[in-house]
Amino acid sequence: MRPTRTEACTPWAIALAALLSQLGGCSAEEGQDTIRVGRCLEGYTCVPRSNAPPEPTPGPPAEDPGEPPPPEPTAPVPPDAKLRELDYRVVDAAYDAPTGEVVVVSDEPQELIVVAPDGLGERRYPLPDKPVTVGVSADGRLAGIGYATGVAVLEIATGAPVATCAAPTNVKHVAITNAGRVFALSSVEDADVHRLTALDSSTCSVLAEVGADSHSVFALTRSERTLFLLNGLFMRCLVQPASGTRGLESCDRTRVSDSCGGFWLERGETELYTQCATRYRLPSESDPAHPELRGGQFPDIDRVDMVTASAASNRVAVLGFMQVSGVAAPLGTRILRIYDSVFLDPLAALGLPPLPTATGTTASYGRFVFADAAMKTALVFVRAAPGSSARREFGLALVPIPEDTVAPDAGSLDSGSPDSASPEAGVR
Repeated sequence: MRPTRTEACTPWAIALAALLSQLGGCSAEEGQDTIRVGRCLEGYTCVPRSNAPPEPTPGPPAEDPGEPPPPEPTAPVPPDAKLRELDYRVVDAAYDAPTGEVVVVSDEPQELIVVAPDGLGERRYPLPDKPVTVGVSADGRLAGIGYATGVAVLEIATGAPVATCAAPTNVKHVAITNAGRVFALSSVEDADVHRLTALDSSTCSVLAEVGADSHSVFALTRSERTLFLLNGLFMRCLVQPASGTRGLESCDRTRVSDSCGGFWLERGETELYTQCATRYRLPSESDPAHPELRGGQFPDIDRVDMVTASAASNRVAVLGFMQVSGVAAPLGTRILRIYDSVFLDPLAALGLPPLPTATGTTASYGRFVFADAAMKTALVFVRAAPGSSARREFGLALVPIPEDTVAPDAGSLDSGSPDSASPEAGVR
């Protein structure tokens, strides 16, 4: 007796059984659950395809691993750098220039947190929903908060609500004036379609709207007269009249870059830094000239996560990295880079303190950076890599900036004379 064999009832198997039946006088029973080829093929059974064991399929050819990705850039952590673990998730943060505090919004728990200038003390206020973004008024009194469900205005000193508006929804970025006028960038029906809305928060009435796209970002000047909108390939200057109800008025349009998804307005308001690691000199608000490239590219990075610049100290602190062709963009950078603000020459590379784990430490990546005009200490909000063993996902690093990183005097190259007495941190 031959061993039993099993095959799926494919057409060729049925035909073979029929042929063997004719040659050997055996019978092939078609239309049954099985086809048995009696004494001609003892023990041979053809089962229906649905009951047949799956045939092994060849796997994909082994991929050539190629060259391993380059090692992640690191730098020595300053010996006197400190890190404080945070028990909240940092969604967005903004600098309060008059007080030197940092205003943070968290979605777990849903809170507004006001961090003291030394990075140690903080005040915490509950929020009614998961926040998406936060902006601070130039006088440091009000915080504008964007939600998926609308916008709200709070007093920073007390956390007391000032206004809540149910529109616009799906807010991505906000700015707020001293009088409580809110500018909100939000997505509409299509996620790729955005609009910038000027809103009177006291009445929730819309003053003006401007079309935008999914890569748009904007910054409002401290004078509240000019708003810079990076809208796809163009930066548009929009003027808000000191009085009147229009809210926004087209000023000019200038090509900036093909791929920048963010920018930061230096608080002296003479320069603008982009996510593409370039810098632009801005004309005064009374100057009709278009913004012009000034200083070009940062020499050793081509992607920026955040910038904080000080015209008073002629230094720029940057969270950025160099993208590698064919390699996915990293989670962020483990280095705080310091440049002079005149020529963008590198002055220092400072490693970020690691986050603690149960048995040691794990790498931390910079998310937001803030510093005052003296640029002596940077407050860097850091996070752990997804899936890491860090005890807390977020932390706040206090990174001293060496005093010997002295930038050259701007001299005649300086584009303006901002008030050196006021803190000058990056505005998102």
